Amino acid sequence: MDINYLFKRQQIETSRANSAASQKAREAHQRLAVLYERQIELATSGTVTFPPRRFPTSALTEQ
Repeated sequence: MDINYLFKRQQIETSRANSAASQKAREAHQRLAVLYERQIELATSGTVTFPPRRFPTSALTEQ
């Protein structure tokens, strides 16, 4: 997959999380951003890394 696409999607999901109207939407976009971050880390063999994120417990248990 194109690395530029992954960076673009990560930025879009981060932006959407920051502007989300509800907590559930914010958490969903944060989870998507993290998934893109992990894909970027894998695609770059760890050359590009992101700091760990902390989520509220509800973000990790509710789906």
